[in-house]
Amino acid sequence: MKTLWDTLKPEYKNTINHYIKEGRYTTGPQLTKKSLKENYFFGQLTVDELKNVFTWTDNDIVNIGWKDLFGDRFLIKKSNK
Repeated sequence: MKTLWDTLKPEYKNTINHYIKEGRYTTGPQLTKKSLKENYFFGQLTVDELKNVFTWTDNDIVNIGWKDLFGDRFLIKKSNK
């Protein structure tokens, strides 16, 4: 089964990895990547982890929508093949 990190849209992976490689932040993006690698369903994320996903993918938490709670903004859509 694929983790959330495996199904994260490439542009968001790139943003998180950019913050990690930049080296200015030593905890936030690293913990976000770790939580995405350890979970399989968006609903498994804690409120803090969800907040961090928004933060480290350069999304504004103020603009959160109902579908965001299911990962629609962040995850590659599954095909029904």
